[in-house]
Amino acid sequence: MKLLNGILYNGVFFVCIIISPLKIYAQNQKEIDSLKYVIATTQNDSLKLQVLIILNDINQNRKELMTGLKEQIMLAKKLKNDSATCLGYTQLGYFEFENNNYIASENYLNEGMRVAKQTNNYFYMGRISNLLMGVYDRKGDMVTALFYLKQGEELLIKVDKKINLTRLYCNASALYTNHNLLPKALFYARKAYATAQSSGNPEPVTTASWFLANSLRMVGKYDSAIYYFSNGLQIANKLGLLYTQGDMLRGLSAVYAEKRQYTLAKKYLSQAMAKYDSVHVTDRKIDCEESFAYLNFMNKDFDAVKDYIDIREKRFTEDSLNNKRYIYKWLANLALVHNNVDDWKKYYTKYEQAEALFTSDKLQKNMLEIEAKYNITQKESELRQKESENVTRLWIIAALGFGLIGIVIATVAQYRNFKNKQKLALQHTIIEKQVALVYERSRIATDMHDDLGAGLSRIRYMSAGMKNEIKDEGLKKDFDKIITGSDELVDKMNEIIWALNSSDEKLEDVLYYIRSQCSEMLDAAGIALQATLPEFIPEKILNSEEKRNLFLLVKEAVHNITKHAQASSVNIVMQIENSLHITIADNGSGFNVDESRLKGNGLGNFQKRMNSLKGTVDIKSGSNGTTVQFIMPL
Repeated sequence: MKLLNGILYNGVFFVCIIISPLKIYAQNQKEIDSLKYVIATTQNDSLKLQVLIILNDINQNRKELMTGLKEQIMLAKKLKNDSATCLGYTQLGYFEFENNNYIASENYLNEGMRVAKQTNNYFYMGRISNLLMGVYDRKGDMVTALFYLKQGEELLIKVDKKINLTRLYCNASALYTNHNLLPKALFYARKAYATAQSSGNPEPVTTASWFLANSLRMVGKYDSAIYYFSNGLQIANKLGLLYTQGDMLRGLSAVYAEKRQYTLAKKYLSQAMAKYDSVHVTDRKIDCEESFAYLNFMNKDFDAVKDYIDIREKRFTEDSLNNKRYIYKWLANLALVHNNVDDWKKYYTKYEQAEALFTSDKLQKNMLEIEAKYNITQKESELRQKESENVTRLWIIAALGFGLIGIVIATVAQYRNFKNKQKLALQHTIIEKQVALVYERSRIATDMHDDLGAGLSRIRYMSAGMKNEIKDEGLKKDFDKIITGSDELVDKMNEIIWALNSSDEKLEDVLYYIRSQCSEMLDAAGIALQATLPEFIPEKILNSEEKRNLFLLVKEAVHNITKHAQASSVNIVMQIENSLHITIADNGSGFNVDESRLKGNGLGNFQKRMNSLKGTVDIKSGSNGTTVQFIMPL
């Protein structure tokens, strides 16, 4: 039985765990065949259901598993065993989730949720909420994902299922990490670790240790990350969890790689590969090989990197787009370090082509999912319309028997039917507009990434290559300016894509994103930051224009500090009363506010943006520093 099924989600270990109520481990195929024999020969439906649940929990054959789970659901419904029905839908939903079939996964999980709600089974409602959080996050619907996070948390606390609650918090940490909201990711990782420790079961402590250590690594707290990775490794060793041992060792390797201690990083990565190899986890072993190539590159062992690329070209006969992207990217990097501009141009062009095809393929899949959801909604609308028409026919038949009263009732029904058709037509129009808007946003963002982003990257790398070839120090400085300017334009483009890709976002997520970006800007300038966020942030949704203006206001204020203030520290305080108050104070040299307004040094932009938010801006400056306060009504 697999107690833990894990996948890498954008570099983050995303956990969705399926636990069988009957814990029986299959040692070999013979035991699986024995279970199949019992299912085929028994006439006792209750026994057959029990054995089916065990078999579905241990069977690794994907085709047989799908068939077995559907048979389990049919039999459970026949026996009115709601828990077994919920379990079957949960496992089917997880299976489709693993295979990136998010529409099918959502349908199965929603059906399981319907059964769980009918029987007030809060435990399964909580488990399914955990999985739905992952599904909607993958589909880019952060608002719905967070709804299921809070619902799952409330339900699992209600039934006191600490192990399942630990997994929910781990998944929440992964969700926020994937959206670069690292403080929230660390917050949920700490909750997961505390909950796991209180459960009295050491196994979930290993999972929570990994998430906490990884979150600490992401924010640069390397000593604490090493402690929790090592602690999780000790527990995994005691429990004999080889797969988990591999994850902990790989995490330690990542920490030492970021600390530029490449010898230690390679040591732990070799141990991780051995663990994965012992449990035949091929995909993780390949991930480790790719990490080895990166470590060799950073250690300037370029021959080892080239050897791995040659091996990989021969091994992956399917020649997938993803593999092409990987190979061409590394060949371009190797050409660049050897100052071979011609080879760099050739391989980077091939990388761009593979990247464009890969991105187009992903976009097409997303559009197919949206179209499928639209088709489902349309079919449901057609069914409702047919039901409404059937009701109308019944009223007409009744009218023949009841005369005038029947005619009046039929008229009312016809009117309601007309109103329903109007509502359905309006729904169709809204959905069509939403689909078109999503497609247009995705197209614009993709075009910007593919065309503008690739062009800027080409300028940067060509400048870097040409800089290494010339000896004139004056020209080298000019090329440094080109490289710096390209990097700044790429950062600005990414901010625009962020605003473009996600239409509406919760206020909480926007504030955490703003703090994260301010931290990066000030850290790059060598300025200390102290940031304070409200303990309670209301469920306020900001549209794309509101979130963009709010972000640009704070960014411009911080940018002014880094360029002009000569400050050593900045304090950002975000408070919520009836309005949102964001106060940014520095200890710099200050400036003359009235004189700057007359010169038009960007302060007018503050007022324009705040006017669009129906808010106010207040600026005070003196010899002890400058304070800027933005007030936005909620």
